[in-house]
Amino acid sequence: QQQQQHQKQQNQQINNNIDNKNRALLQSQASSGSHSGSVVDESVPTLQPLLLHACDLERARGFLSKQKSKVSVDVGKAAMFRLLCIALLKEVGIVLDTLLMPYWISSGTLLGFYRQCDFIDYSNDVDIGMFIEDFDDGMVEAFQQVGLHLTHRFGVVEDGFELSFTKTFTKKEIHTLVQSHKQKQEQHKGHRPIVTGESIDTLENKDIDVINLDLIEGDVDLKLDVFFFYKEKDNVNDKDEIVWNGGTQARTGNKYKYTFPSFSLCWTRFFSLTVRIPCNTEEYLKANYGSEWMIPVKSWDWKKSPPNVKPNGQWPADSWHRTVQCDVCKHKINPDEPFHL
Repeated sequence: QQQQQHQKQQNQQINNNIDNKNRALLQSQASSGSHSGSVVDESVPTLQPLLLHACDLERARGFLSKQKSKVSVDVGKAAMFRLLCIALLKEVGIVLDTLLMPYWISSGTLLGFYRQCDFIDYSNDVDIGMFIEDFDDGMVEAFQQVGLHLTHRFGVVEDGFELSFTKTFTKKEIHTLVQSHKQKQEQHKGHRPIVTGESIDTLENKDIDVINLDLIEGDVDLKLDVFFFYKEKDNVNDKDEIVWNGGTQARTGNKYKYTFPSFSLCWTRFFSLTVRIPCNTEEYLKANYGSEWMIPVKSWDWKKSPPNVKPNGQWPADSWHRTVQCDVCKHKINPDEPFHL
């Protein structure tokens, strides 16, 4: 009971921090003459107006009409995965907004948004990106407090930093989540579509009636990958900037580097979520997935498949206690090891 009360107090504090931040933002807009719908996050100087981008339902329908046989045919599984991803990103957003750590949806999560206006259920995880200069050491502990447990920790803040977390949804939580969305679906029946052609809640609760709660035998884990991005000058053209994130193979300690064109961040609406994305989304995706990003690929080797990946050396064996930590690694997660060199 004491633990539940402590968790409740922490959640309330997070909500209060968000409310205070939103009020301050609105007051700032009012004093500067900004008009509603054009929210600018001062922590990201290049951030564009709120809802500048939106999911392209026409492109999504075209994709599904051509590639439906290559995506999941289990609509119940897809609907469940969608609800869990949305719930996870809502918790992630609350924590990172509280810490003033701007992030964007990245990798497979961004691909699903841009290509099919949905999550890619066979990806089995959620991906976000963040500039390394925005990292706060309190992030891991804050995630732990809302049930996101650190499972992988690669690199250090100065080089190739990457974190992965796992959120465990209990059977009871899943039942409550599904029932809540079914109630929302009933409430929104008969509502007229919005500009995009369908209401946000209609899309979010798509196929929810197909979910069979009796088939859920236990807890469900969902992984969150957090990729940290670094900025540096382009060696080919000193006037240009490139952005990259790192990857580490747990078994060998081999390092990999994924290079992207420079980008700024824009806001978008993804179901009931308001999230950031790279403004030049298609260019970002082409860098990561190639020119045929519209074609689903279920067999993907993160070390070889991306066209923007290159080997980037190897972590020295005597650094693995800090640079190569995971639940199944030789060196387990050690909260006492500093994130910095």
